[in-house]
Amino acid sequence: MMPLVSLRDLGVAAALAVVVLVAVCPLACVEGEVFVGEDARGAFHINTTEGDASVYVNGVDLHALFATVEQQQHTINRLQAATCKVIPPSADDDTFAGVAGTQSSKWVQGVADPATGIIYAIPQDASAVMTINPHTRRVDANAIPVPGGSGGSKWAGAVAASNGLIYGMPNDATSVLIIDPRTNTTNTTVLAGLPSASDKFVSGTQARNGLIFGVPWNAAFVLIIDPATNTMDTTSIAGLDADVSKWDGGILAPNGLIYCIPFNAKYVLIIDPDTRTADSTSIAGFSGDQAWAGGVLANNGKIYGIPDHASSVLIIDTATNAFDTTTLSGLSSADGSKWTGGALISHNRIVGVPYSSSAVLIVDAANNTTDTTTITGLGTDTGKWWGGVLASNGNVYAIPHKSDTVLVIEPGCA
Repeated sequence: MMPLVSLRDLGVAAALAVVVLVAVCPLACVEGEVFVGEDARGAFHINTTEGDASVYVNGVDLHALFATVEQQQHTINRLQAATCKVIPPSADDDTFAGVAGTQSSKWVQGVADPATGIIYAIPQDASAVMTINPHTRRVDANAIPVPGGSGGSKWAGAVAASNGLIYGMPNDATSVLIIDPRTNTTNTTVLAGLPSASDKFVSGTQARNGLIFGVPWNAAFVLIIDPATNTMDTTSIAGLDADVSKWDGGILAPNGLIYCIPFNAKYVLIIDPDTRTADSTSIAGFSGDQAWAGGVLANNGKIYGIPDHASSVLIIDTATNAFDTTTLSGLSSADGSKWTGGALISHNRIVGVPYSSSAVLIVDAANNTTDTTTITGLGTDTGKWWGGVLASNGNVYAIPHKSDTVLVIEPGCA
């Protein structure tokens, strides 16, 4: 019997290839049937009757070739693991120096422009937006001057929106800071008219529907910004606790909800961006004592709250809304505000940015371990850096709050 060959939907070139195959391998050299064909999605198949039979292309055994490639990958993985032991994470606070200023609290957090990779640090007391270029290794503390000059606790935290603009969250300011990275200009009049109360917001995040949600710090409402229309909503999620310093950081979870990390609040505020509602009961029962500052979504779908005064990392399982404060515990509570904000680096590790701590916190989300001994010696001054931004080169750039330098955290293994 001749080999079974399907020519359905085959082009001329493929049909000729099949003819050549049949001509070269007559009936005598074929022990089983061979199927050659194209499926409905356009994929070309060559299947032997027995799955472990060799397939030769120009004399090359594809089974043997794939086995060799797999073995080489195993070797690469072993070498990479060995490299990770030799080259651990490290930090550099000398390369990006020269951001000294007389302001007490210069910048709070930052965000990378997706188009260029340049990092924009948000001015709280500083007189300008600072830019950090990871590619050219240059920092400009006076890149984009803002109205009002220095002081005033103006803005804190930012979101890079899908329209290409960056939105700085109003701290004491009565308007949102809009940064256009394409022109390096700002606008403070389009989204204005907010209350003059102090310390309203220090963070925000963008939901899947494109809306930006400002996470309440002292504010009693969630600030909702529509970048498509440049309009604000301050009433849909209102009437929250009047306590100060409630949440720091809003993390967009795989389920589409935003989880706000409790600093002084006694519960995680869970925002539903589609219904513009909030849940204050599902994850509750915390002490409310400056516990965590910022959070990071790991590759396992869990959120890790960065410990400020807390002696443990807060782990939130967004699939079940369960939380855990015991797995990653035993951290010192003597340093006060230890870390503020963080970022996910390679191998499912998280780095916590030193606020008062002299060390970088490294959380291994895959193995449930913490490390405060690999990167040390950063000084015990309070308020050194606030928030970190992961750049396209794999490094994390910690934003100087009171420090005169940008801290660059290198992951060690790419």
